[in-house]
Amino acid sequence: GADAAAMAEDASDETEDPPELHSAKQRIHTCRRVDDRQKVAAALCECAEVCVHLGRIEEALQHATEARSICKSLFNGRGEAEALRVAVKAHSKSRRYNDAMRVAEEELEAFRDVKDKKAEVVMLLAVSDVHFAQENYSMACASAEAAAQISVQAEDVRGEASAREACIRIYAASERWQKVQWSSAEAFETLESAGDIAGRASVLMHTAMAHCKGVPQDVETGWKLGKESQNLYKELGDKRGEAKALRAIAYAIKLMQDGEAESLRALNKALAISKDAHDKEGELIACMALATTWLEGDKQEDAMRATRVGSKLAREQNDGARLFEILDTGIQ
Repeated sequence: GADAAAMAEDASDETEDPPELHSAKQRIHTCRRVDDRQKVAAALCECAEVCVHLGRIEEALQHATEARSICKSLFNGRGEAEALRVAVKAHSKSRRYNDAMRVAEEELEAFRDVKDKKAEVVMLLAVSDVHFAQENYSMACASAEAAAQISVQAEDVRGEASAREACIRIYAASERWQKVQWSSAEAFETLESAGDIAGRASVLMHTAMAHCKGVPQDVETGWKLGKESQNLYKELGDKRGEAKALRAIAYAIKLMQDGEAESLRALNKALAISKDAHDKEGELIACMALATTWLEGDKQEDAMRATRVGSKLAREQNDGARLFEILDTGIQ
């Protein structure tokens, strides 16, 4: 079976893989060679996550399905749930929200039936992810907070760490900046004890924005936290994350005295990193930020150029809401 799977992986390499996907596939190969099935499952899950971000939905589902069946045979409930969570994200990414929610809720019930608390926490987060993808932040929040509560009762530090990161992400998306500021220390501590570097980077990035956009405003701290987040993402080799952190840094710099030129530099760097990582969404957000920053500095022509690139990207991604926002920016 492993040989056939390895051949299938090689076959899917025809189209040039972005660096992140290439190294994710290498990890799967390495784990298969040493025949550590638990590690193979984890590597498949990671690779599936990368595929979701790149919009390679079928490939993501393939990897997630294999990861799930490995974990099932090893009686690893949490691992199985992690694989299912990625599959749910894949359905959401292709806007199959009903499929996504059906899978998430059915599997949540199944894990509740066998009283597997760790898996239940992960599936609650999967339910939260579907609400989040549809921008239904109050429902997303309710599921993530429930997951945090259950993980605390079950003394499941890893689950609690994931849940706290999700809560911060949801508070930030719904612009509850004070809530981000209040909750970030506890979240960061939990993530640290779980050894979750990616989660820590995410919390730092959202807290950076909270210091820039919330009350009281503290741009210096925002900038510092953005830098820390960028360093962690660099350490992880996560280009998409690094671009996100750079966009937060650019936002903080823009609010400083005479920060415009420096802010544009950071945004251009973020744009270049996103391009390199085939991160279309990151490119689009960077373009929007460039357009806004140029408009504020009365650079109409530069703003129009960024708007044109942005609207092309939004059309490619069928992102109607962002397209409207961009055109709105360009018209002003």
